[in-house]
Amino acid sequence: MTTAIDILWASPWLLCIGLVLFVVAPALVAIEQTAPYSFKPYRWPSKIWSVDEIPNLTGKVALVTGANGGIGVETCVELVRNGAQVFMGCRSEEKFQKARNTIDKLLDERGPARDNRKKGQVLYFECDVSSLALAKKAATVFLAHPQAKRLDVAYFCAGAPSTWGARPLSEDGIDLIMATNCTNQLAMLDELYPLIKKTSRHSASSCRIIFISSNTEFWANLRWPLGVEPTFNSWKDVNDPRRSENARYAQSKLAQALLARKLSSDLSNENIACLALHPGEIDNDFVHRMLPWTQYNRYLAAIIKAILIDSRQGALTGLFAATAKEVDEKRLSGQFLTYPATIIQPSAFARNDVLGRKAWELQMDLIQGRNLPRC
Repeated sequence: MTTAIDILWASPWLLCIGLVLFVVAPALVAIEQTAPYSFKPYRWPSKIWSVDEIPNLTGKVALVTGANGGIGVETCVELVRNGAQVFMGCRSEEKFQKARNTIDKLLDERGPARDNRKKGQVLYFECDVSSLALAKKAATVFLAHPQAKRLDVAYFCAGAPSTWGARPLSEDGIDLIMATNCTNQLAMLDELYPLIKKTSRHSASSCRIIFISSNTEFWANLRWPLGVEPTFNSWKDVNDPRRSENARYAQSKLAQALLARKLSSDLSNENIACLALHPGEIDNDFVHRMLPWTQYNRYLAAIIKAILIDSRQGALTGLFAATAKEVDEKRLSGQFLTYPATIIQPSAFARNDVLGRKAWELQMDLIQGRNLPRC
């Protein structure tokens, strides 16, 4: 059901579209075609932290879901470039090979990392998180790999965007966006946790569990008629048909933020850091699927390109969370980050520990896992 917030969001756009199309957009097209990189807004490199500060990752193992596109690829590039052995979770070997070719090309273009440290290795494992069974299978496939003897970084980047007009359920009977973005990746983490815990006991720096969330989690706070307040009391509440496409996406991102906070608290005595983050507004296929109308008008496409960051910049905050020494030194586990590698305070809902416990219990009861602590 389309809520009032969707109408309010769309109406000003419709009222201003004439001005945008005939005045602002042509100017942006001209700037985009003629301006140097450093002139474009929102494209300045971070002055807080850069990939040049990534420590030597030789001997470390990272697992990345959603690794074959956008910030997933860029994340793998820098992890491998700094010595890590990276398992790329992709739905098919064909997607993996295509992504690997891109990674090899980018590694050649960028050259070695500082100190001429030796590059790591890229490995494939089949990973589909559209259902609980497939997510658990992906974890099993990874754990069975002869080179998966440890796991230092679990980086959950796979995701489903807002699906305009569609309300599909997963084969487990829950909202597909929620299932893909949070619940099924939690199921995968439940299988991986024993190895993460084992690795953390023999690691100087903390192991990292990273969830690529979004600042859209704020939308989940809106009450009817602007939205439907999340409760996580039952799957019926999660699947509430009054919740719009945008609200369902926001709900899944709120769940990720709550999950990272809950895990950070439960694992406070372990050498494991858990963080959720907003990578920034990125110009990639994911955004284009959420905003399909940008593909049919070059002026609108130019506006989007001018105000969004690219995938390389979008990977920055996640790389900080996954590798930076500051995460341990400043005890950042449980914090919510945003681009560029900055701590922000998420919504009141994302800081609600009672709501976090409900979201945790609802999902874990469905998963029926026993590896993660059930606090």
